[in-house]
Order: sequence, then C-alpha cells, then structure tokens
Amino acid sequence: MRSFKIKPNCIISDWDETITVKDTIKYVSQVPYKLNPNLTPKFEYFTNVYMKNYNEYKEKFGLRNSLNDEIRFQKGMRPIEMSSIKELERYMIFKGLTKEYFEAQAHLIELRSGFVDFVNKCRQIGIEFIILSVNWSSLIIKKALELNGIFDIKIITNELEFKNGLTTGTWIGNEIRTSEDKLDFVKKYGENFMYIGDSLTDLLPLLHSKYSFIIQDGKICELDEKYNLNFIKGNWNDFMNYIE
Repeated sequence: MRSFKIKPNCIISDWDETITVKDTIKYVSQVPYKLNPNLTPKFEYFTNVYMKNYNEYKEKFGLRNSLNDEIRFQKGMRPIEMSSIKELERYMIFKGLTKEYFEAQAHLIELRSGFVDFVNKCRQIGIEFIILSVNWSSLIIKKALELNGIFDIKIITNELEFKNGLTTGTWIGNEIRTSEDKLDFVKKYGENFMYIGDSLTDLLPLLHSKYSFIIQDGKICELDEKYNLNFIKGNWNDFMNYIE
C-alpha cells in the first residue's frame, strides 16, 4: 500500500471490531448470566428490545440516499441505543458484580494483527493514543490491553457504577452511546487528529477528522464506497506506515 506521512496531534480509535477481531460487548453481557444462570430476563430479551426499536426507527426514517441522510440517521440513534440500556437498568441485570468478574473475561478477546506494534510506535514517536468506545465498561478493555503488554492507555467509554466494590446495576459517566456522542468527544481535539473506525457509529468522527482511516473489512466500507468519502482503508500494519 502506498502511503504518505502524517503528524496528527493524537490518534483516536474505536475498540470493537476496529482494535478487536470480534465484538466484545457480548463478553461483558455474559458476566451476570455466568454467575447466575437462572437470571431473568435472558439476554435475548434485551437484544430483541434493541432490534425492535432499531427496525421501527429504520422503517420510519425511510430510504437513505445521501450522505446527509446517513448523518441525520446517526443523529437520531440515541433513543434506540438507550432502549435496551434502560431495560438492563430496570431489571438490574448488572447488579452485585465485582471488577474481577469482568476482568476474567478479557482473555477471550483477540486483538487485530499489528495493533500492538502500532501502539508501540505511537509511544516511540510521542503521539497520544486514545480508545473511544460505545462498549459498556472499560474494565474488560483495560485488562485485554494489559494481557497484550499495553498499559496506561486512555479509554473513553461507558462505565458501570460501583459502590462498596459491587456494581449497582446502573451506568454512570461519559455516556458514549452514539456516533454523535463520539463526535462531541473528538471535537475537543480540533481536526488535526487521526481517527480509526470500522462501523456506522464511527461515521461522524470520521467525517470530522483530518485523517480518517477505516478497517478494510468493516461495515463503514460500504458507505465509503457509496459516497466516495475517500477514507483510507487498510489494517493496522498498513496504518503504521502513515505515522511519523
């Protein structure tokens, strides 16, 4: 892959299926059910709540034939994303859990090839690397990174509330649920940053970033081609050739 050299003030990356091979929210969602197999409702209920709201929103919105349509669609996603979260909180599914229960799931996570080398290069040349994710907890992210020899990375994501060492069943903190939430965060860094993503949730920060990179097998590739967005497509080994 031919590349030019860039000097971003920082690099901001999505987590699930950008840094990781597979989505990892499922590993977070498994924790309460592993500890209590009889817990109800089963997780399928919350998935169905989300899909019902998403499909209704998608049908009501209508065809998306332009980039502006895609942007408006993403900006309307908060009620859909929160539908299942509110139900999880209502049933207190994530109540009474320790940090260790979540960290124990981290060994299941596989990082994409080249990512560790990419982060190490960022450190060598003094570029800050930030993870920005709609995941449900930084605990499993932090532990997965540590298992791969990566420490002290800034992680911006949603956080479960803890009291006396146990989860209360609710979330607190950053509220990173949508593409617009991600956009609001990256705006703090101006435009001279590199953003790396794979999904539609990454669309708004990718459009705002001066240096927009996407995983070559990611869902966002379809929009990139459809609207000629000219995002740079590749893998972590490819991306490493751009920074200096």
